Amino acid sequence: DNMSGNIQPYKFKIKNNGKTTATYQLLIEDFVSDKTTDLLSRKFLNYELIMNGMSIKKDNLGNVKNNIIDTKTLSSNSENTYELRIWVTGDYNSSEWMGKTYNYKVSVNPIAN
Repeated sequence: DNMSGNIQPYKFKIKNNGKTTATYQLLIEDFVSDKTTDLLSRKFLNYELIMNGMSIKKDNLGNVKNNIIDTKTLSSNSENTYELRIWVTGDYNSSEWMGKTYNYKVSVNPIAN
């Protein structure tokens, strides 16, 4: 678990340009980049989500329900800055994850208030 500090985070911002407060879900979605690579199961991955410089979630990626890693409300003309770190957990000599990769994208799902 000490690896998390060495992982280059995926950094992004969510800004509310609207005139009213907005609620959104942050989604993590798996994708396979090519047909020759097997997708690594989420149970072998841990993640840490940092918002505005503070760690707000640290868990096993297998525990994420419906791909939702965060739900927040954002007032008009404000923004949240995120960092997401994902790293392999468990036995590094395990054949369970040898030769497999994990690719993901993060998307924002606005929720009507």
